[in-house]
Amino acid sequence: MHPDIEAEDIATIVLGMESGATVTVNMAYAENFLERDCYPQTLLLIEGRTGSNELAPDYWIRATTRNGTHARRHPPPRYAWANPAYDVVQASLVPCHRNILRSAAEREGGADVG
Repeated sequence: MHPDIEAEDIATIVLGMESGATVTVNMAYAENFLERDCYPQTLLLIEGRTGSNELAPDYWIRATTRNGTHARRHPPPRYAWANPAYDVVQASLVPCHRNILRSAAEREGGADVG
């Protein structure tokens, strides 16, 4: 994507699963000119024989089958200390730190960390 980068900044991986399914993964950390950039959100589309599941921009989760699409928005929690542009990233720090503290407390025989 960028001629000044000597390594790759985009990757496409094709995986063959034991079930016979093929998984194609496109990953990029590139500065593209997009009409609507949703960085740093992760987007995902899974297609199968009976429908699809999508993690779409603005934290929408959609499940589609022949019966229609069910959609629900699941935005991350917002914290006063977080930059709103990075809510999805910074909100993940809270459960991560909770797990680290819980693990440390358990190893030390301490109390449960909420």
